Amino acid sequence: MTDQWITRKTLLLRAVDPDDESAWKEFIDYYGRFIYFIILKMGVNKSSSDDVAQQIVLKLWKKINTYDSSKGSFRPWLSTVIRNSVNEHYRKENRRQEHAFFEGEENQICDKNDLDLMIQSEWENYLTDEAIKRVKEVFSGKAVEAFLMSLDGLSNTQIAEKLDIAIPSVKVLKARVKSCFISEMRKLTRSMERS
Repeated sequence: MTDQWITRKTLLLRAVDPDDESAWKEFIDYYGRFIYFIILKMGVNKSSSDDVAQQIVLKLWKKINTYDSSKGSFRPWLSTVIRNSVNEHYRKENRRQEHAFFEGEENQICDKNDLDLMIQSEWENYLTDEAIKRVKEVFSGKAVEAFLMSLDGLSNTQIAEKLDIAIPSVKVLKARVKSCFISEMRKLTRSMERS
């Protein structure tokens, strides 16, 4: 793999240094899309989402030096910062009755555990998307298409017909891409979840 996939733990250590602008930019490039996606899932409207995302980035910049890997992995810590920032946004907007991400609200639709499950699910989707991007750097054309079609539940026969290739070719392409995908998921999980 290229240098862009260096250990995220190393990136976190570098991002703590306020003078290391390149580390901070890389950190935001790496986690920014996930942050933005989660705040939209939490119901922040698109007109406010950029402001909320910037507030989260600012909080992360100020607080990243308080992250202690001995107390847990980075993703739950990041999730807490996101959740608290969105709750703060709703409090400032006086929208407690319209949104349910507050702790202790009587009409709460989604409690902390539900939110944590949603964030976990979205994190897994994020890792899957990143792994597929990496796979697409290695394979092209019909190989990736065959694998993605299999994920959508199509049979080997259906894939062969759609891609106009032989069924044994479908099996080989799927197996190669699947192996690469699993390898990339393991790398991402090690580098992003344990950092």
